[in-house]
Amino acid sequence: MGAATSDTGNQSAVSTAIQPPDRVLEYAEAIGRLKSISDVESLDALLARAIGVFGSVAEISPGFCASLLKLLRFTRSEGLAWLRIVAERFVNPLMSWALATDRLDLADMLTVTSYFEFVQADERESHFATEVAKWSRPWSEAANRHAERHPIRLMDVNGVRSGARYKVAFLLMTGAALGHTEVLVSVLTGYRRQAFQPFDPIVVVFSGPPGGWAQALEAEGIEVIALERNSADTRLGTMATALRRWCADQRVVALVQVSAVTSMPFLFSLPVAPVQIWWALKYHAFEHPKIDGYLTGGHAQGGFRQINGRTWRVGHPAYRDLVDPGARARAAPVRAQFPPDAVLLATVAREEKMMATAYLGSVAAILKRNPKAHFIWTGRARDPSIAAALSAPDIADRVHFAGWVDTRLLAQVLDVFLDSFPAPCGITLYQAMAAGKPAVLFDSHESRTAGLAGIIGSQIEGSYGQREDQQRVSGIFRGAGTDPMFLLARTVDDYVELATRLIEDAEYRLAAGCAASHYADEYFSNLRRSGESYARCIDDIVREIADRRAAGDV
Repeated sequence: MGAATSDTGNQSAVSTAIQPPDRVLEYAEAIGRLKSISDVESLDALLARAIGVFGSVAEISPGFCASLLKLLRFTRSEGLAWLRIVAERFVNPLMSWALATDRLDLADMLTVTSYFEFVQADERESHFATEVAKWSRPWSEAANRHAERHPIRLMDVNGVRSGARYKVAFLLMTGAALGHTEVLVSVLTGYRRQAFQPFDPIVVVFSGPPGGWAQALEAEGIEVIALERNSADTRLGTMATALRRWCADQRVVALVQVSAVTSMPFLFSLPVAPVQIWWALKYHAFEHPKIDGYLTGGHAQGGFRQINGRTWRVGHPAYRDLVDPGARARAAPVRAQFPPDAVLLATVAREEKMMATAYLGSVAAILKRNPKAHFIWTGRARDPSIAAALSAPDIADRVHFAGWVDTRLLAQVLDVFLDSFPAPCGITLYQAMAAGKPAVLFDSHESRTAGLAGIIGSQIEGSYGQREDQQRVSGIFRGAGTDPMFLLARTVDDYVELATRLIEDAEYRLAAGCAASHYADEYFSNLRRSGESYARCIDDIVREIADRRAAGDV
């Protein structure tokens, strides 16, 4: 069964085939009997027992702990109330214990699980900020101890001041083809096709093999490294050390963490590279003393934005192949499955973006008010809470789950894109606009920082950007008379009204779709401008840090 440890928690060597002792199995059974949200006292007792068990067994795998979380029903479908109780009374304390004892693999599993099951169950940025802040300090402290045990000398950034080209690594935590992966590929493709190239970009995939997107970058002469290919041990600590050593050996000057934050407090605290940049593509409510530069997307002219009280450098996003030329023909048989007079509404996103009560209530209200409207929603799985919210007898037969789809094909099928809120959609929304489809947007804090309310809305309002661009964007969305073509709802009632107007008025729907297509063609399709914009942001950060360190400021 494996050697036990003393009560002090000092671990002794054990067989790799260790089986959990009977008391651990009893503990798992006790969790399985826990059913009531009100039974928090039992949860406290179980946590104390868990730490006692984990502290007295030489090795408990993250997989075994993941099984315990399944027994605890720590899944987003259980609702925020229960998730919060489990997170606060079990997951976070156990994570802190794991980090304090340098069980990085266990802490990593708990962090990632908590992020995907609890943090993303509520897409508000305030929820993200509150929960992720709880992880930052213990992860940073664990990183400091890890760096002391595994010292690696990084490159001196002062060499950048000579004007020579340098290396920048763009870090993806997974090789899967996600929205932020497409943004990175598009920006680097544009970078290679324009003249301002102060650095050589390299893309590093931390976990797993890169997807088919890597071929597009390699065709542009950009190297893609899969870190796991050279490591038999894929635990976080080992991989982090491998990443630091690779950066040192390759003389990497800057590392750009693309979007993901779960491992960033640990990796940046080591540190991994002389200059460390966070490129935020969704949430912005996180900061860390080892982040040297904050980068986000926004307007064509770039510059700076104040978000959550911090100054961010702004690159201009553009995207490869927003429209699939052959998708329109393939869309015809899909459309034929619906009644000829049907108006197809759709939200094309991961299911967690569609779980907000106000958003689902708005969709239900739109369908109730408009009998010819049908609603298509997407996701990796048919989330039961979304299905239940749209299951009323008078609308259920007009709600269609499409699964994980070809998003450019669906952009041709739909008539109106309903943007999710409070967290907005990204590239799928831009694909619909490029296909000439109008979108109903919501003016949330999240959309102001990471959506079209901030990118387009602030220019129309005149609160950001150069006057020439403000006038140009306003002109694109200025309709006949007082009809707005940029459909930004301030309230839930406005959201329902704007959608209803589009459903009822085919000419208005066509005009708003033309405006959306015009904007996408002019501002979301210029890869060279996008590549240069982000390159200047990154180069400015690197040279500013080099100058400050040379002057002894940091």
